Amino acid sequence: MSAFRPADEDARERARRDHGTSLVLEAGAGTGKTTLLVDRIEGVVRAGAARLEEIAAVTFTENAATTMKLRLRERLERARGLGELPPEERVRVSAALEVLERASVSTIHALCAQLLQERPLECSVLPGFRMADEAQADALFADAWEEWLGERLAGGDDVLLDALDRGIPLEGDGWGERTSLRGLARKLIDQRDLQPLAAEGAFDLDEAQRELVEKGAVAAKLAASVREGDSLAARLVKLAEFAEASRFKSGPERLAFLLRLETIPSNFGFKPHWPSAEALAEGRAVAGWTKEARPRWTAALGADLHGRLVRSLGGVVRIYERKKAERGVLDFLDLLVKARDALRDHAGVRAWFRARFRFLVIDEFQDTDPLQVEVARLLAGDRPGALVVVGDAKQSIYRFRRAEVRLKR
Repeated sequence: MSAFRPADEDARERARRDHGTSLVLEAGAGTGKTTLLVDRIEGVVRAGAARLEEIAAVTFTENAATTMKLRLRERLERARGLGELPPEERVRVSAALEVLERASVSTIHALCAQLLQERPLECSVLPGFRMADEAQADALFADAWEEWLGERLAGGDDVLLDALDRGIPLEGDGWGERTSLRGLARKLIDQRDLQPLAAEGAFDLDEAQRELVEKGAVAAKLAASVREGDSLAARLVKLAEFAEASRFKSGPERLAFLLRLETIPSNFGFKPHWPSAEALAEGRAVAGWTKEARPRWTAALGADLHGRLVRSLGGVVRIYERKKAERGVLDFLDLLVKARDALRDHAGVRAWFRARFRFLVIDEFQDTDPLQVEVARLLAGDRPGALVVVGDAKQSIYRFRRAEVRLKR
């Protein structure tokens, strides 16, 4: 019987041997994608394309990194034991085994930490910085939140009071935390590498009132030409009176008054009562405006409050950053952001690490987020063969962490 040969064996062999081409490898679970990465690393080392310390292998978890190192050790020891192995390959394999424990086989966060530790000054970090684990980061956030909240409560922050008036809780338990002000502050910290979408001046009370007064004037003019007893005309008269009354309101009272605008059914109006079909159509258009105006104003008010909250809660982020600096610690997002910034903004740092890591391989690429992909692209550059990624779109389960499976296309 002939030995089994997979249908994609040619593609697998190319991934092992073609070290001058960057590749995206996609296959289902259990098909040996991670094994193929180990094959490629072994092939690069044995061919002399790079030393093991010039290869960075990125995995999704620390356990996966440990497993990959064990597999790589087993593979290299097996290769060194081959009697027919050429002498130059045996030297390369032996050299790789000597540095295997120090090899860059790790998570993306650990790789970024390594970059920062090697060139701290250029990367704008404190030499010998410490990592804040998740519990320490949570404690720092709690301290920052309490400091910010104390300052706002003592100062009578209008934004905070408006949020409370709208029924937004300060804090929450469990899933309720997500809909609280504290939850929004946490989100801003967790995603501080992104510019938050925050409307500015989304709602203009004066403009809303002018709009109401204009529609009221049109309503009064139309109603004056309609035969008595028409349902639409009667409602237009009330709208005109409501608009006129708004002129005598001010401040919060005026806003509350406008939001009491009543909706006029757009099918009201008896055609024979109206002087023309065009006039009836115009009256019904005003009725249609009453249906959409209040929801539009309410949405704009919500967007305006959200923007003010985001800008105010930016103070929590600034306090959090200050507290980290005082303690000389970085959190997990700092590792990615500072490594990305250094690689993006400093040509010398970029050139150093591209020479330091001539090959980059990434496992479980479907679970990388845009920031991690940017780090990988900056590190690999456009060098042919410098980047190989493997993944499976069907196994993408971390979209809630901003993982985007389309990034690997």
